[in-house]
Amino acid sequence: MIFFCPYLAVGQTAKALTVGDRVPDIVFSHITNYKATTARLSDFKEKLVILDFWASWCTTCVKGFPHSDSLQKRFEDDLQIVLVNPKVSGDSLKQVTRVLKQVQKTTGMRLRIPVVLSDTIASTYFTFHEIPHCVWIKNGRVLAISGGEAVTAANVQAFLEGKFPCIPLKKDDPQYQ
Repeated sequence: MIFFCPYLAVGQTAKALTVGDRVPDIVFSHITNYKATTARLSDFKEKLVILDFWASWCTTCVKGFPHSDSLQKRFEDDLQIVLVNPKVSGDSLKQVTRVLKQVQKTTGMRLRIPVVLSDTIASTYFTFHEIPHCVWIKNGRVLAISGGEAVTAANVQAFLEGKFPCIPLKKDDPQYQ
């Protein structure tokens, strides 16, 4: 079940991107669970990247974290999942930290996935109205835009093998606006 929230509509200061578009070298600031506090999309250039947009109050998003973490571990050399918390979610560092601690307490595992806090850049390029909102990127191109249900081992494996699994374009993608 995808959580609907019209308040997550993100401003249109940059051209919204869709499948097939080239992605600029986005700079992610304010990262936790990563070796540095900032990163660039190009830091993951050899990997399949999944940007997973979420908010602390989206239970569907948070429930998906352990699954994403297990995929990250399984495909660690070829996949990079990045949890992107957009500024418009209204989440504070304290709220995000609380969610991550709660996931650890509930599952017994500490997430190893980078978490971007208060994002204002990636969420401008990938506008959405519903979360989770997942953007699949490889070699600087958008391969797919999906809900969280499409983030499966089979789909990751297919993209890594150069195949294009049938992932329907998420309906709140800018193409439909």
